[in-house]
Amino acid sequence: MKTAITVVLIISFLLITGVSSHFKDYTANRGFHVQVVADDQELLRLVPNQPYAYIGQDGKLYIDISPSHPEYPGYGAGLSPDTLYAFDCMFYVKNTLWENQTVTFVVNSSSPSVMMYTPTSATAYSPETATQHLIFQLGWMEETCVGFVFDMRNGQMVGVSLNATI
Repeated sequence: MKTAITVVLIISFLLITGVSSHFKDYTANRGFHVQVVADDQELLRLVPNQPYAYIGQDGKLYIDISPSHPEYPGYGAGLSPDTLYAFDCMFYVKNTLWENQTVTFVVNSSSPSVMMYTPTSATAYSPETATQHLIFQLGWMEETCVGFVFDMRNGQMVGVSLNATI
């Protein structure tokens, strides 16, 4: 019987930390934070790709669309209400496990406002086909990018946690 390898990635989303407006001069403060935890041995690598994605000192991958982003200060005002955002290749995932080991990734979003896609998925391969339940496989030394769609239309709120099982 072949040995099965299981690794758990925890993807936590802390989205829209503050949305406020003042109707006299329309001042809005919005923040958006996502953190993705990689495994300690980096057998499955997470590599930031978008300007809003970075690896923190704690080894987690963060997606921060706010002016307080440590590597992109002063840019990013959060996600506006009643909008739809698609971020292609927010980060890359690479399988550097042992030779000839294929890894299956299953990522579930608890919010219809947050959907994912990757070119290697058979069904969720573009922003138009993004899903709350993303499944894709990577062979040894293969990599793919993961994109996100944030749907803020119809009064959707984003506060969500994502869990990934590999």
